[in-house]
Formats: sequence, C-alpha cells, structure tokens
Amino acid sequence: YLAQSQKYASIINDLEEELLESKRQILELESQVQTALKNKIQTENDLENARASISRISDDLAESREENRRILT
Repeated sequence: YLAQSQKYASIINDLEEELLESKRQILELESQVQTALKNKIQTENDLENARASISRISDDLAESREENRRILT
C-alpha cells in the first residue's frame, strides 16, 4: 500500500511540475502577445505619422509649384 501511495504521490508531483511549467509558458506567451500588440500599435502610429508627413510634403510641393508658376508668368 505504501509503495502504491508513493507512486501516486510521485505521479501527482510530476503533474504539478508540468502544470507549473505550462503556466510559466502561458505567462511567457502572454508577454510575447502584449509585446507584439505594442509593436503593432507603434507601427500603425508610425505609418500614420509617415502618411501625414507625405501629405504635408505633397501640399508644400504643390504650393511651391504654384508659387513658381506665378513668379514665371
């Protein structure tokens, strides 16, 4: 009976260790997901800023061309 109890205790201990390792892996994956989401948001913000800059540059260029036309005519 004692040997069987020790066997079950060992199995339970192994399962608890596996559970703890699984929980650790889940926490690590959750951290990676959070990092990926932050990076995605930053990339989207960078893209939005780049588009706004392109738009401003395009507007400035159009204004400059119009001024040059007025000067030349």
